[in-house]
Amino acid sequence: MRPIPTSFAVVALTATFMVVPTVTSGATPRPVSPVVHDVAVPAVAGVGTGTAKRSATVSGTAAATGDRHGAGDPVVATKQVQGVDFDLAGVTFDTTPPAGTHVEVRTHGESGWSGWTDLGLDGDGPDPGSADARHARPGTEAVAAAGSDGIDIRVTTPDGTLPRGLRASLVDGGRSSADDALSAPAGSAVAAVTRPTIISRAQWGADESLRTCDAERLPGFKAVVVHHTVNSNTYTADQAPAIIRSIYAYHTESQGWCDIGYQILVDRFGRAYEGRKGSPAGFVQGAQAGGFNAETTGISVIGDFTSVPFPAATQSTVTKLVAWEADRSLFDPTSSVTLTSSGNSKFDPGQKVTLPRTIGHRDLSLTGCPGDTAYAKQLPTIRSNAGAIWRDGQWNPMAPRAASETYPRPTNGVLTLAGHGFGHGVGLSQWGAYGAATKALTWQQIVGFYYPGTTRTAQADPTLRVWLSAVGTSGTQFSKVSGMVISDGKRQSTLSSAYRWRIVPEGSALTLQANSGAGWSTVTTWRGSTLPLTVSRPSTSSVRVLLPSGTQREYAGSVRVVPVSGKAYAVNLVGSERYTRAVVPVEMSASWPAAALSAQAVAARTYAAHSRAAAGSRVYDICDVSCQAYNGIADYSSAGTLVRRYEDTRSTNATTATAGTVLTYGGKPTFTQYSASNGGRTVSGGTAYLPGKTDPYDGAVASSSNPHSWTATLPVGSVERAYPTIGRFVRLTVGPRVGGGGSGTWGGRVASVTLTGSASTVTVSADAFRTSQKLRSTWWVVTSTPPWSTNFSPRDVTGDSLADVLLPSGGAMKTLSYTGSLSFTVRQIAGSGFADMRATALIGPWTQDNLGDVAAIDKAGQVWVYPGLGRSNLNAGRTLLASGWTGASHILPVGDFDEDGYTDFVTRWTDGRVVLHRGNGAGGIRSSSTIASGWSRLTQLSAGEFTGDGHPDLLCVRASDGALVLYPGSGSGTLGAAQVIGLGGWNAMSAVRGAGDITGDGRDDILARRASDGRLLVYRVQGAARLTSPLSAGTYASTAAWGQ
Repeated sequence: MRPIPTSFAVVALTATFMVVPTVTSGATPRPVSPVVHDVAVPAVAGVGTGTAKRSATVSGTAAATGDRHGAGDPVVATKQVQGVDFDLAGVTFDTTPPAGTHVEVRTHGESGWSGWTDLGLDGDGPDPGSADARHARPGTEAVAAAGSDGIDIRVTTPDGTLPRGLRASLVDGGRSSADDALSAPAGSAVAAVTRPTIISRAQWGADESLRTCDAERLPGFKAVVVHHTVNSNTYTADQAPAIIRSIYAYHTESQGWCDIGYQILVDRFGRAYEGRKGSPAGFVQGAQAGGFNAETTGISVIGDFTSVPFPAATQSTVTKLVAWEADRSLFDPTSSVTLTSSGNSKFDPGQKVTLPRTIGHRDLSLTGCPGDTAYAKQLPTIRSNAGAIWRDGQWNPMAPRAASETYPRPTNGVLTLAGHGFGHGVGLSQWGAYGAATKALTWQQIVGFYYPGTTRTAQADPTLRVWLSAVGTSGTQFSKVSGMVISDGKRQSTLSSAYRWRIVPEGSALTLQANSGAGWSTVTTWRGSTLPLTVSRPSTSSVRVLLPSGTQREYAGSVRVVPVSGKAYAVNLVGSERYTRAVVPVEMSASWPAAALSAQAVAARTYAAHSRAAAGSRVYDICDVSCQAYNGIADYSSAGTLVRRYEDTRSTNATTATAGTVLTYGGKPTFTQYSASNGGRTVSGGTAYLPGKTDPYDGAVASSSNPHSWTATLPVGSVERAYPTIGRFVRLTVGPRVGGGGSGTWGGRVASVTLTGSASTVTVSADAFRTSQKLRSTWWVVTSTPPWSTNFSPRDVTGDSLADVLLPSGGAMKTLSYTGSLSFTVRQIAGSGFADMRATALIGPWTQDNLGDVAAIDKAGQVWVYPGLGRSNLNAGRTLLASGWTGASHILPVGDFDEDGYTDFVTRWTDGRVVLHRGNGAGGIRSSSTIASGWSRLTQLSAGEFTGDGHPDLLCVRASDGALVLYPGSGSGTLGAAQVIGLGGWNAMSAVRGAGDITGDGRDDILARRASDGRLLVYRVQGAARLTSPLSAGTYASTAAWGQ
């Protein structure tokens, strides 16, 4: 048995036998490769004489002279292209075109020809000397025209000079069924402004192979530039991703840039998309405002807003994006800034210009972008409203966040997993159907349980067109048997059994060839057929074809060969009932109960009916491998000996018992997905008849073959081979879980996995991880070691996922605990036992149990560990960790400082040494080593991750001048050179602590207490350790020394 995927990938064959660039089915996003059609734009007769003026009719059009820019200038080149499907078009040149060059286009679609549009020479270009500029080709802005099949182009220059290398690029962005079910990750709660929802590149189908270089990384941006594309305001929601893919291909393949030029794009429905790779997470230089890319970021709205405004949803999203970009770059979007040009069409190199921080592209370049209406009537409102969001958002209370499951590299190099189910878990569980049948459920009750709300409906026996992908596309060869007939629908011939026969592609047509043993010869009367050729055998109502392996496979019905773009596609024409008889015993063992087999038959028959109803202009209804397992009637050896018969009497009887029955919902065949096992809980398929719910039948059959529950080993070497960019595996973090289900379900199926290595960190979907590691499902948990979570490490001891700082109070231990809304409260976690302690620290999960533990050094130099309970007390006793540490004056919580997967801590000694103590994950110290010396005159020692590189750092105040000094961690247990990140005045603080991520922006913050008034101040850290102005978080009156 094989789990049926939620979606399947096939090549789409249209009725006109043209292959679209890349087509995927199902809602799983995957890369889609756009196709770029490059067309030369030839010169008109007489160019160079200076006498060829624009006439009233150009390229078969009749447009008035006044309807375009450059009216009256000589037309130097024209081109009309029809019959090519594209979503976007642009024109490029070998060299910079003459001043005053104008390029006009109009596009053709279902509603006929559009009006003429003037394509400005692209100011969305790279800065001189940037990575994008190395291979850049001059060009126009692109015109977005989703669903177009024709274009008219005309080019004028003031003096009739022909620009060199005129070339039009028509880009088909490809299609994916994920486009019409596009969803985006939730925006992240940050301290100042919530990041809007941004659809990732993976979700919109970016083909990362088109990226040719990495753009520069910047420390931040100084302004936000708003753009628009051109022409199309009528595209549908599912066409937007294809337009973005087309822009991406035009920028990279036609214009030679590293990546798509814009950092963020927004469609007319208000959805935001990640443009240039890495833009939502960092400051990546774009190619969107030539001459100013090193200082600005670009947001491009898909559409033409010269005469119409941005839709309300679009304006709202752009406003939120501007506020967010301003916040993370630390500027007020309503303020002004002085920018320095590196040279473009409007400003000379080195020229300075003072502008608002929120501007339109026309402010920086000679362009009409982002359109007259959007610029004049909406940009000021966007600027103002973004400023209001930015000001209001300078504090956004943060809710407690759940811990993620993080598993360090095991000492034996192998993680052990326990899991449930096999496959996607949507719809019918095959093992569940088996279990339900053993509980005396009928097939009607079984399909009713797995597809609730559907109606059993009778259909006739329609012919299905099954694409035989197993045959290949280089030709279809038929077994040497008598009685075969070939037909093109207009004529037919009998094929002699004295020959072997095959149909092969020849150009865009098909040719029949025969072989009597002396090689293949063309049958001239059946050469060059542009019609499909169908082979049948009336005497048996079946046909045998040869697979590439040499196996003869027999299919019921006939086999039609269809020419498609130089390839030959074999399509089996077979009745629905005979098809279902062949599918059921391959998908489910014929030895299983009849009720289970009948339920499988209904699911398979309905699956095919649903695919047939959705076929549209394709030349097939369903495929033989990726859709449902269909192997026809039987396989024979190359000599004709029966090897395996796929049809089985038992499953045939069960299929006959349900003859013609399909499930419908709303009068249409349902998408009856199924898989081998759901593990005890179905996964929601996004429709009412595919709910997520507990399945009591999936585990009812006690068998070692039942994948209801399973275990697996996961060698870290396998992960390293599958994801080589991470380097040496350090840890695995399970992302959010979905589906829930209550106690015993581990919180649901895994949605994503983050892999941290010595070289990089990558996050992949759980489906992709499952495939790469050959796991049975995405419903699993690591059992070989308890998890620990960086969300808890090392700042939380009270169990609410919010920051705590220890406050020794006589013999008691209290905490200064964050409330989640820019204030702190005091809690007591131990009533006694700490009177003799001279250093205390909340060191995090010392024993890898995901709970915050406390370490303390007493006056005798003994080191004690108090295990955290995940709530507001430390009543689990204590264990002696070390002794003889009389010279240790401070303990610093540093988390996993050497990034070996285990919690560590640091001590400062009275002789000025700083010592790293490496944890072994089992409650002990693996080793200790000195990582710094001469720290006697440094005060307010603390730790956190402040440089943005993911490695823990140390922080202190220099007593001599009150400077706040950072010592960056390397990730391998050493420290870098000191960096001053705060000038004098920090000695006015009675406490300075790296208290973890207080503000919820994903970066550690600094908490300080001002000695003069007890004011608590929170400093956000941005970029490479840049401090923001402090946020006031109340007061703490006590002058007692803080712990860590």
